[in-house]
Amino acid sequence: TDSSMLNLQGTGTVSIGVTDVSCFPPKHVIMPAAASVEESLYHSTISMRIFPFFRFPAFWRGRVLVDGGFSAVYTIPPNVHSGTAG
Repeated sequence: TDSSMLNLQGTGTVSIGVTDVSCFPPKHVIMPAAASVEESLYHSTISMRIFPFFRFPAFWRGRVLVDGGFSAVYTIPPNVHSGTAG
């Protein structure tokens, strides 16, 4: 539910990595926590944007995004680096 998504915001338990191809060189970006179920589903589909399975990249907040595997093998949330992960 949307209230469940709001409860997950800021916990660092859900991280989706994507590749921002609107800049050069393309860079790995961790999507912020989703505010709703619909936004979470859209983040998931961005994470799967691989040609030829998806014909077009995703557009989100002025960025052009594709699957995160183009820029990183896996995503490490920032709170893991700082030692605050649960």
